[in-house]
Amino acid sequence: HNFPPPYARLLTIGDVFGTDVPQAIADELNSGDPNEAAKILSKIVLDTTFDAYRREPGSHAPKDPRAWARTYALDTLGLLEGLNSESARALLPLLYMDDEDDLAEYMPEVFANIGAPAIEALRDLQLDPQAPSMPRAIAGDSLTEIAEAHPETRNQVIEILERVVTDDKDEEVVGWSISHLLDLGSRASLPLITQAFLEERVSEFVIQMADVEEHFQLERKAIRKHFDMDLLQDGKLAFEADSEETPIFAGSGEGLSLQPSLAGDEEDFEAEEERAEPYVAAVKVGRNDPCPCGSGKKYKKCHGA
Repeated sequence: HNFPPPYARLLTIGDVFGTDVPQAIADELNSGDPNEAAKILSKIVLDTTFDAYRREPGSHAPKDPRAWARTYALDTLGLLEGLNSESARALLPLLYMDDEDDLAEYMPEVFANIGAPAIEALRDLQLDPQAPSMPRAIAGDSLTEIAEAHPETRNQVIEILERVVTDDKDEEVVGWSISHLLDLGSRASLPLITQAFLEERVSEFVIQMADVEEHFQLERKAIRKHFDMDLLQDGKLAFEADSEETPIFAGSGEGLSLQPSLAGDEEDFEAEEERAEPYVAAVKVGRNDPCPCGSGKKYKKCHGA
């Protein structure tokens, strides 16, 4: 791995917390042609052969600083200024990265820095039904980050997300798009969101109607389901309702009108229902607040994911 300066410095930083080297490199690159620099940095980020420099678990060999080159290249990429729409489109392959560092999850911050010029490329990916679910979900997250960082783009982004919610068949992508609409506070999207749940086009592993009601402080009507992979009935996933005393619900995990699976007779069920304690909402961390675990990530991207 040989790169000219200042890129070569990315291979020498190593495991240093809080280093300002990426900022210094970005400042130098911004004084030249940042769009050309983005191509070289993207090449480094996508080069998985850098992972060969990782130290094997339990090994006492010296740490090779080149093992962190991809991470620092991505940090530098997010600090470039004035990237155009062509550069934004060229960054889309980074959303398909699948590695143990989860580098693709940091791309929304990169696109947020680019701003409006990135919307068209992200829109095309977000609306592509042939694309895999995860890159589409990250594209939606990137659009949301752009709208939050550049409020003038909010309506444009909401329109894209609503198109997914209206007729897309990928339940995970629809779920994430609803989650993004909640992040943007788009209460006007409620009719489309409700219809998507009624049509059973939403993965309730991603978001439930109960989350929507709670977020917008609506009257609570939907049952919150707590999925448990250990609870399987006839090959279908089962879930539990809010109260420990309410019965287990069996089904595919999709839709709003699932029927309870009774362990005893109807009278026993009614008696148990009467004894169930009323729902009390727990204090929740805001989706865009820092995660309480201290990771530095937003709650929605960490333990709230």
